[in-house]
Amino acid sequence: MKAWLEALTGKQALLMTYLTKYLRERDCDVIVTTRNYDYAVGIFRNHGIEPIVIGRYGGLKLKDKLISSLKRQMKLVDIISKEKIDVHISFTSPDSCRVAFGLGIPIIQLSDSPHSVFVNKLTVPLSEYLVIPKCIPKEDYSRLIDPNKIVQFNGFFELVWIKRIKPKKEVLEKFSLEERNYIVVRTEESKASYYPKLKQKPTVLDRVLKKTLDLTDVKVVIFPRYDDQKKYLYNVFKEYVDRGRVIIVEKATDSLSLSYFSLAVVTGGSTFAQEAALMGVPSISYFPYHFYVEEEISKQGFPLFHIPNTDKCSEKLYNIVEEKVDYRAESMRKILGLEDPLDVIVKLIYKLK
Repeated sequence: MKAWLEALTGKQALLMTYLTKYLRERDCDVIVTTRNYDYAVGIFRNHGIEPIVIGRYGGLKLKDKLISSLKRQMKLVDIISKEKIDVHISFTSPDSCRVAFGLGIPIIQLSDSPHSVFVNKLTVPLSEYLVIPKCIPKEDYSRLIDPNKIVQFNGFFELVWIKRIKPKKEVLEKFSLEERNYIVVRTEESKASYYPKLKQKPTVLDRVLKKTLDLTDVKVVIFPRYDDQKKYLYNVFKEYVDRGRVIIVEKATDSLSLSYFSLAVVTGGSTFAQEAALMGVPSISYFPYHFYVEEEISKQGFPLFHIPNTDKCSEKLYNIVEEKVDYRAESMRKILGLEDPLDVIVKLIYKLK
């Protein structure tokens, strides 16, 4: 059997890394495609997987997004049409799903983002199966796909790597960090189609971090998403960068281990906070909208806090750093009772075959 996997972001790359390894260990031929964006390519390579890198992220403007997508689809057609693919798996990638559908390849779609309305409209209706966490109502997707094709599981996609993680302290030496004396930060998805547009600057992190930087001695490790965010952060935190208190990560690194050994995680998105909370690290998301997954993780007792207001977010982060509560052992016990989505995905792959 031959499977084609597509990943567009760091989160997707992590999931597809473990799925690739699982399938290859069982003599399945796997093709992995990605684009030159974020830390995705580096994550694959750090795990010994060489993806086919096609195209790049289109940016903020609609025309640029469209042109980038169309060019990428044409290149994907050239590559995939020469292969005998039995099944395609993606995390709602419009490019790969359009190509797979056009070439008659069955599609298994993964999603935990019903808020990504435009992307879901372009991808979900083309799927043979849609895999979602149980905490997301089927009704959120039922206008796009037959509910009988929606497969739910009692867990979260982040468990694919959280259940298999072996945190490595060597990563602390790389950045001159001490365990539980730093925080990990991820910027917002400000260029995503579903994200409210920021009016004056590419990120609000300076407001979120100010109190903690001014009143404590913890270090801050920042993972920016876009070049304009990176430039802005280097400029606004220049003094702290020069002193080694703010570290802006340039290349893909072991962010999971960094999060595991940190005091706290804060993000304008969701994945960094969700995976850290599942490992027992107090985490804050200042994403402006409601997330089913985020809400469920918090409801199950993991230390995840949704605080869209930047001033309140700043205050909560400072309090977490001061309190230094460690939930790691308790949280790692809790995840044992949750379902591993990798098993669900693999069963569907072989069912289609």
